[in-house]
Amino acid sequence: MVSLAFSSESEQVRFVATKDLLDRAGFKASEISKLEIDERRSRTPVEIEQEMRERFGNDVADMIMGRAKVINGESAGAGVSRPEGVSLASSVPVPATRDLN
Repeated sequence: MVSLAFSSESEQVRFVATKDLLDRAGFKASEISKLEIDERRSRTPVEIEQEMRERFGNDVADMIMGRAKVINGESAGAGVSRPEGVSLASSVPVPATRDLN
């Protein structure tokens, strides 16, 4: 089975063999995924805003709520709480989009 998973010429055979090895090792995907939410939690807008500020900080919460202007990935709002020169913009380059048509 291991030799099929790594050396078969057929991609389909390699896939099935690898999947079977993972299943036998205990990494089988669950058959049914079901999420049940029993408790409905109602919060006021003030509570939601407070939680956002606790989780994300004031600058990000203001941007999410549309209260701060964003210019070139930087918050232009007053009361910036992050150190000067630290950007909210991602430092990871974004790949160019391809035309799918």
